Amino acid sequence: MIRGGKKIADAITLGRAGIGAGLIAIGWFFGAAALSRVACLMLVNWIGDVLDGAMARRNPEEIHSWIGDHDLEVDIFVSACLAVYLWLAGLLPFYHLSVYLIFWLVLFF
Repeated sequence: MIRGGKKIADAITLGRAGIGAGLIAIGWFFGAAALSRVACLMLVNWIGDVLDGAMARRNPEEIHSWIGDHDLEVDIFVSACLAVYLWLAGLLPFYHLSVYLIFWLVLFF
């Protein structure tokens, strides 16, 4: 059991949201030249996703937080940011990006 693990898990989740925003910035400024960096960031994101879920589940207290309750939305945000990066880098047609984003908007609203 990890005391305070929920706070650490929430911090990791917030960091993963920051990675998502960073993907768009990288796409805007560096484009396809930064693809290897983006792959590394996505690897860090996926490891963080595994760790934050495990830490939150091992917490001895049943604490709910806004961040923890919206972990799925952070996952989808990061994947949408990755799609935007791919479009900005010229690796994904705008049509595919728009279909993908519209799909998630319809699903959530």
